[in-house]
Amino acid sequence: MKRKLLLLSIFIFCLSLGAQEHLRFKGIPIMGNVSEFALKLKNIGYTLLDSSDNMYFLTGSFAGFDNVTIAVVGTPKTNTAYKVAVFFEEKETFSSLETQYRSLLKSYSDKYGNPEKSYDFFIDPYYKGDGYEMQALRKDKCRYISFFTIDRGYLTVEISKMQKVVVNYEDLEGSNIFTKERNSIVNDDI
Repeated sequence: MKRKLLLLSIFIFCLSLGAQEHLRFKGIPIMGNVSEFALKLKNIGYTLLDSSDNMYFLTGSFAGFDNVTIAVVGTPKTNTAYKVAVFFEEKETFSSLETQYRSLLKSYSDKYGNPEKSYDFFIDPYYKGDGYEMQALRKDKCRYISFFTIDRGYLTVEISKMQKVVVNYEDLEGSNIFTKERNSIVNDDI
């Protein structure tokens, strides 16, 4: 009887570990088929905008912001969900972008600790305060990005050249599957 109880305990422990192996977005593990993951987001209130073979676009609210676009990305061969990107609304001024970026960065830092790496700079001839920050951003002469390595994956918060703040969630296991599948495709071609 003790042996059965011990085996049952080990089995339950292994199940609980297995349930925690994936990064979560909105409480949903980033795993399984990309269309199934998108359906789970739809079931909690997001609206499907568009889809392709391995990518789904949805819209809704996130982190207190309305009208965000969510991109769910799958691997190239098996369509395994491995990445979720949150695109906030486009901004007209750099100061509004930076304010939103700093606000989200603080929220993520409060939850996960300080970012592993963080960059915020302009590339010559541009500099913050010159009045040409948005031009620098569009010309890829501006970097505002912070990297978090957390259990089960990676997070980035950035200001993109699309004049939007973007948050990326990338599941570690799914990312490894993506790398293997991409390498397989390349090796098949060469």
